[in-house]
Amino acid sequence: MAKITDLPLEVLQVIFHHFSLSLYKAEKAEKEEAEFLDSDRTSEDEISFRASGIDEQAYLPTYHHLAAHRVGCLRLVCRRWAKFLYDTMYFGLTFYSTSQAVAFAKYARKNPQCLRRIKCRYLMFHNVPEAITYKAMRMVIRLLSQTIDTLHIVFSELAAALSDQTVEAIGGMPRLRILKLSNDRYQENEAPRGLPAITHLIATAWYYDIVGLSKALRPTLKVLSLEDNSYAIDSHALEPVYSNLEEVLEGLEVSNLHFLPSALDITFQQLRVFAVCSVGDLHTFITETLSRKMFTQSPIEMLAIGRHVAAKGPQPTFPADPFGNLPKLKTVVFTNEKYSPAQLLLGACKARGVRCVYLDHPHGQISELMGLPLEDLS
Repeated sequence: MAKITDLPLEVLQVIFHHFSLSLYKAEKAEKEEAEFLDSDRTSEDEISFRASGIDEQAYLPTYHHLAAHRVGCLRLVCRRWAKFLYDTMYFGLTFYSTSQAVAFAKYARKNPQCLRRIKCRYLMFHNVPEAITYKAMRMVIRLLSQTIDTLHIVFSELAAALSDQTVEAIGGMPRLRILKLSNDRYQENEAPRGLPAITHLIATAWYYDIVGLSKALRPTLKVLSLEDNSYAIDSHALEPVYSNLEEVLEGLEVSNLHFLPSALDITFQQLRVFAVCSVGDLHTFITETLSRKMFTQSPIEMLAIGRHVAAKGPQPTFPADPFGNLPKLKTVVFTNEKYSPAQLLLGACKARGVRCVYLDHPHGQISELMGLPLEDLS
């Protein structure tokens, strides 16, 4: 009789992925939080339990470590599952304190076999340098430097710019493609040097201090994500950032339209994808925002639209061709699966040969959206 342990690994990967995702969503809803590593317990089991469970082909860095903990326990079922989980789901590590980082580094050095099994691609440090020192962060970075493609550093409120030694350590990560900085305090004259070919920058706080980074990363940067849900945004502070990137940016993602005023009169020569999480009034977005230079003269092929505020009273009248100002538009993605656009919009898309797609897509994942072939957006 066939058993679940006999399932092909490809099927197991799908099952584990959805299991992890469902656990993550449930735990996020309950707002549960737990420590990543207990510095007093650093066995291989403890480390593997708290490795973020992330699908190798389409990993989500936002997976909660408690979901990963529970999926990791399944390695006890049999040797085949244990090897599979080590090899394909050990893709993210998050550290919250110096003691955790140091404990991990010490254990990994004493157990090189365990370190060889770690194929970590997403590395995150919380509250630097208040809770995690730069030295401890560098220890971990150097241990995992050959496999990391996404580095996320969350700075404490008064954090200064990265030290030269830390920048050097980051520069030694040959696969690094995404650098995410939260609460960063870079000044224009403090732009880091010697960074690898980072293609995606995600700024989630104090975004107005990324001017220096936009200059330093300009040779390789292709995607910019800006997130701030407070709406207290000074878009004019971002004008130098947009100017620095107007010739190279291929994807721009914002949490709301308050980021855009200083960008609306700029032609982004390479911009293919624009994504907004919350558009506010959809009618104003289509009739006014999309008529500005940024949209009419940039080669935008994909427009991703998230939440919007429903109009009060009579439904607004949209233009007969609402996306007529975007001559190269091929796909409109509605990133809120619960939203049903007006029939006029659907009809206009069909008339222009523009695909209209529904896709539950989290903010910060625009680079994955950009990499999808059109036939996959269904």
